[in-house]
Amino acid sequence: MLVLVGATGSGKSTQVVQYLDAAGFGRGRGSGGGKLLAVVQPRRVAAVSLAARVAKEMGEGEPGSGAVGYSVRFEERVHPTEGRIVFLTDGMLLREALRDPDLSRYGAILLDEAHERSVRTDLLMGVVKVLALGRRRKDLAVVVMSGSLDPGPFRRFFGCRAEVVEGRQYPVTTRYSAAPEQDYVQAAVRACLALHAAEPLPGDILCFLTGQEEIEVAERLLTGAAQAAKTMHKAQQREGGGPFSHLKVCVLFAAMAAAQQMDAFRPAPPGTRKVILSTNVAETSVTIPGVHHVVDCGLVKVRNYHAQAGVSTLQVVPVAKAQANQRKGRAGREAPGTCTRLYTREAYAGMDKFATPEMLRCPLAETVLHLKALGVPNVLEFDYMDAPPLDTVVAALEHLHALGVVDDAGELTRPLGARVAAIPVAPGYGRAILAAEELGCAERVCAAVAMLTSSETPLLGGRSNSESGSAAAGDGPRGGRLALVDAGGDHFTLLNAMDGFLATKERDRRDWCKHHGVDYTGMLKANDVYGQLLGFCRKAPAGGGGNKVAPLKQGAADGDAMRENFCKAFVSGFFHCVAVLQTQGNAYKVLATGQVAAIHPSSVFFAGRAKPKCILFDEQVLTSKLYLRGVLQIAPEWLLQTTTYFTLGAGG
Repeated sequence: MLVLVGATGSGKSTQVVQYLDAAGFGRGRGSGGGKLLAVVQPRRVAAVSLAARVAKEMGEGEPGSGAVGYSVRFEERVHPTEGRIVFLTDGMLLREALRDPDLSRYGAILLDEAHERSVRTDLLMGVVKVLALGRRRKDLAVVVMSGSLDPGPFRRFFGCRAEVVEGRQYPVTTRYSAAPEQDYVQAAVRACLALHAAEPLPGDILCFLTGQEEIEVAERLLTGAAQAAKTMHKAQQREGGGPFSHLKVCVLFAAMAAAQQMDAFRPAPPGTRKVILSTNVAETSVTIPGVHHVVDCGLVKVRNYHAQAGVSTLQVVPVAKAQANQRKGRAGREAPGTCTRLYTREAYAGMDKFATPEMLRCPLAETVLHLKALGVPNVLEFDYMDAPPLDTVVAALEHLHALGVVDDAGELTRPLGARVAAIPVAPGYGRAILAAEELGCAERVCAAVAMLTSSETPLLGGRSNSESGSAAAGDGPRGGRLALVDAGGDHFTLLNAMDGFLATKERDRRDWCKHHGVDYTGMLKANDVYGQLLGFCRKAPAGGGGNKVAPLKQGAADGDAMRENFCKAFVSGFFHCVAVLQTQGNAYKVLATGQVAAIHPSSVFFAGRAKPKCILFDEQVLTSKLYLRGVLQIAPEWLLQTTTYFTLGAGG
């Protein structure tokens, strides 16, 4: 085992695995049953882009055509015989560990960007520590890599040595704001335009923003400014104006399909500067060729979970110094560059050194379920690098017990618990899918879950609620979107969108999305997820009823019985997420906690529609106040009909 701190530009993400390959640690499946080399990334875009980079360095074509491939959620490109190196996300390797606890396919595992401390990476660190140091796998090599971690805690956790490798970094000039920015999106746009006007080509701009919605606002503003500049230049050309540099705007965020993400990596045409608007997916591992300038808003969107209230807070908070320095380092990979920080020097000095590990701030039901599926008898005694809060673990166990996936002793139930653990969605969604098998509506529930679990669902907030991207301005998209609305709630509205999308010929789907104000990118991703979930149901035996899962009936209206069973399936997975309308006003009381909340503005029930008396919701989010997202109208009696365990909490 080795902890390797490789500074930005040192090549750790692309070179170390090639060294191990050349040294014979893997030897590939094509050489007589050897092992694979795994490079684990916290983000899908990093796994895909790094695989392409290493394949190119090794003289190959596209990933999956030879020695180098990748495996990410709902997409795998690994050559069945020639594959030797596989870049994969931490979630994919963790799911493989559920099937094969010894990870016997691999001769070496490289855990990259360990400083990000995602929940799955933390779990994998515990798993590989047991394998390598517990001598279960004497032939396994493990390298834990990062560009900005403090090696001390990692060295102590693994009991191994740590090495620090310097990077080859060009100088980067850092500029700070003189005063705090009131509107960081507008400030980012101004900074990008100022760089474009002042800096000569070549030299693309990478701009960090907090999320998809902000990116789309900035995209619209920059695209409009670029078009105005182009029009002005045409007028100047008639009067003998000089050369003109075009501006191409690209976007990069997690909810995009992999093929669309790759547009940000393609070189800009001659005489053109790219501006890449990105979330923190481009912060580490990912090197976008041609970037000489970075604009950093200094903020990141973080989700924190409060176990006692069962509430997630989604907040925009300052980045840590390690994140700020990683962002700055994107500018000095190929040439001297600049980093424009949209915050003051004093604000940087006051930042935390490192970000809080995800394990300490997120709900852990899915994590605890993974540990149970891995055979960990006592999840409190698992070898965590940073042990999660006790109340969060207890809340997770109580939730899993209520779903019926762990028994009174905290052991995984079979077959129910094992099947829920195998479905790559949160336990509540997995439980709903299995209930839908019994109720004969699995294809409908799979479609709804696919829509609900997209990073930014096509209708519930995000791109579709702005008149940008696939939704053009004007009354058309708004009117088209209204045509999808279902009185039963958000889940049925999402189903209408999926039905309409699939009923449309592929060549016309982008136009259909534009007309209906639906995010085309989100629909592509949701359709991929839907196919995978439906495939799982077809392969796995039904939980007792033996119902075969039929294909999604495109555009077909559901009958009353099907709609009721659809709702009951979701009640089976989300009976703890039920609220009733208060006698005065439009507020709802959450039965499990007694908290009073409002319907989220993204819901079809938010305005202009009669409020149902009893609702099921997808999640609680605390922003300016407590909101309920993803709302479905239900009948109270379904709670007792579809669940075997239900406790009314403070709500009485």
